[in-house]
Amino acid sequence: MQKNVLGVDIDCKRVKKLQNLGYNAICDDVLSLKKVYSLNKKYDVIVAGELIEHLENPGRFLQNLKSLLKREGIIIITTPNIFSFRYLLRYILFRREYPHWKNRKKEIMYGHVLGFSKILLENLFERLGYEIICFTYSTKTEYKNFKSKIENIISKMFPFFAPMLIYVIKPK
Repeated sequence: MQKNVLGVDIDCKRVKKLQNLGYNAICDDVLSLKKVYSLNKKYDVIVAGELIEHLENPGRFLQNLKSLLKREGIIIITTPNIFSFRYLLRYILFRREYPHWKNRKKEIMYGHVLGFSKILLENLFERLGYEIICFTYSTKTEYKNFKSKIENIISKMFPFFAPMLIYVIKPK
């Protein structure tokens, strides 16, 4: 069986770089998916990692994905947990919701526009007719500093404070 992977991103310059490296990627808007639809393919697995929190209309996005799945296809979604220890502590101590962007214009263009908790995302899935196959809280492993070690310890003791929500869903 031939395996096929397609990457989709709205940043056409980055997509072009990936294509030049030999990756199968296209530039498309995930809220419309016009180019993906034009391929007339169905997929076993769709991965939307760290994406849904950047979309103005996550419901439309999730509805669009249904028509791209094979009958037994699944969607894997990861997103930051708005009730994570990191977010709560940052807000309580510094009154800052999001620390990464120094430039407000870039934050608006590329930053998060929505935040999700476990229950809010599950409500959205239910409204849109998705079944949750698997859910877990997760920590981030790319950071190795002292703050991350503390966060990982707290997340192990109290998983609902973990920084990541990970879902596997499929249409009902």
